[in-house]
Amino acid sequence: MAAQDETVARSEPDVTVQFAHDASAPARVRHALAGLLDDQQDPIAFAVELVASELVSNVIQHTADGGSIRAWEIGADRPFRIEVLDRYTSEPKVAEMVSDTGGRGLQLVDDLADAWGVIIHEHGKTVWAEFRRPLAVAVDDPLDAPPRVAPLDVTTSVIARLDPPITVVTTASDGRNAGCLVAFHTQCNLDPVRYAVWIAKSNHTYRIALLADHVAMHVLHQDDQTLAETFGGRSGADADKFASLEWHAGPSGVPLLADCTTRLVLRKVSMWDDGSDHVCFIGEPVNTNAAGVSDQPLLRLSDAARSSALYSWAGRDAL
Repeated sequence: MAAQDETVARSEPDVTVQFAHDASAPARVRHALAGLLDDQQDPIAFAVELVASELVSNVIQHTADGGSIRAWEIGADRPFRIEVLDRYTSEPKVAEMVSDTGGRGLQLVDDLADAWGVIIHEHGKTVWAEFRRPLAVAVDDPLDAPPRVAPLDVTTSVIARLDPPITVVTTASDGRNAGCLVAFHTQCNLDPVRYAVWIAKSNHTYRIALLADHVAMHVLHQDDQTLAETFGGRSGADADKFASLEWHAGPSGVPLLADCTTRLVLRKVSMWDDGSDHVCFIGEPVNTNAAGVSDQPLLRLSDAARSSALYSWAGRDAL
């Protein structure tokens, strides 16, 4: 969330990078920050790199020259902090409406950072963001021990019996389309109606969905196996999944698949990240279509697990 920041005495930054007005600046900054982050399994690594990239990109996009970034590693009494400085005093703002053409990147910053803000000063402005790693809990007394977690094999067995239907989720932002196979989804409110979809952080579609206004859920049936393999068998970072498909653009450009007409189009209203490997996107249905409903049974997670093309996806996305 955005917050006001007081200028306080801080130690010298652990990393300082000056960057020019150049498209390669975000990549240089990510490389410099990598040394402060444990590895890609670090719970804040993805958020820090994405927010830093966005803030540096904002400087490149909205100013005529470059700037600098400073970073401080987490200490005993402070979170991980980055500051991006430029010499312009115009204050950036988060887009307040889904039709706004600016501020999308700051919405991402607002979603991913634990706190962030803007400081205007005589040399220009500083946009800062802070990130806190989850604290490890030391257990000295059995009475203080956290609740026991059910054995994974038992949990897996129970969840497998639910056997959820799998769907193709598509989205679009900044002129880029993306889509993936999703098994984690459910209605989560009655009035107003809300529907939730969970997308893996490791998924290419997640990175596009972060800045998207809409996502579309396409219901799959047993005769949609080929479509499932298209969206679940390879990454959109490596291939254009839409190249061989017929589709048209829905709200905000979200791709709607012609071969899968049973669908929900959701306007994204909120996101929830509890630090695990999936993020929840909650949406308001703004367009539904049940035309041409198939007589075939729904395609389910167990079907994907039996498919050689989808087996690895089912293993990753199931648990």
